[in-house]
Amino acid sequence: MKQIGQPLRDIDVALLRSFLAIRDHDGFTRASRAVGRSQSAISMQMRRLEDIVGAQVFHRDGRKTRLTAHGEALLGYARQMVALNDRALAALTDARVEGTARLAVMDDYATLVLPDLLKAFTAIHPGVRLEITTGFTLRMLPGLGDAFDLVLATQPAGTGGELLRRERVRWAFSRADPLPDLGHEVPLATHPLGSLFRNLAVEALSAANMPWRIVLTSSSLAATEAIAAAGIALTLVKESTARADLRFLGPEEGLPDLPRAEIALHRVPAGRNKAADKLADFLIRHLTR
Repeated sequence: MKQIGQPLRDIDVALLRSFLAIRDHDGFTRASRAVGRSQSAISMQMRRLEDIVGAQVFHRDGRKTRLTAHGEALLGYARQMVALNDRALAALTDARVEGTARLAVMDDYATLVLPDLLKAFTAIHPGVRLEITTGFTLRMLPGLGDAFDLVLATQPAGTGGELLRRERVRWAFSRADPLPDLGHEVPLATHPLGSLFRNLAVEALSAANMPWRIVLTSSSLAATEAIAAAGIALTLVKESTARADLRFLGPEEGLPDLPRAEIALHRVPAGRNKAADKLADFLIRHLTR
């Protein structure tokens, strides 16, 4: 009698995409930002991948991550399989769409979340020209339909657009420096008047009757986070995109809670711009959680 062999095992391309992101971005934290998933979700994916291949693919030593021998053996196959998946999608979807898609997006997502996604999108839709602008949601949203086809926004709950995910907003300060006396005065590194995070910080501190002063006002997210990382002032960050040298603060340090923010996609009406429609559908598919 013919013996039945072990059941076939298939590797989900999403697992391989995360595997490559960890390898290419030197660790789980940066990889989680690149693929738009939480670090715990990435870790769970790697456990699933290791269960499928029957071997450990990464060594983790503190913050350092390196491939095992089995991971090195998998690497080339993973690149080929992900590339073939993307080429198949391009062949079976309307990859011949041509035109310009104008996307406005906040700085942290443009830097940490979107680059790999946009690389994959352009591989699938080589005829689409991207024009990307970064800045504050408050300033970019009025340009929807005129200057922009899509606006990927950080906004208060219930503001509109297509909700993709919710982000936890956190107080942040240097990991290495002692916290200043917050009961005396809270030093802030923040964005210009009218920006969401400045409004959240000021409203929360005022409601808690905590005195504050502005140390730095900047349109640059990198600048506000750098001042906080240097131990000069507190700032507000999204938990998923904050610098690794920042620590999060909250009620334990005497600071008020902050509401969550929404990440939403605002778009021109479907059908007006096919290139923008393709980009919108792609972002919705990969960023929604």
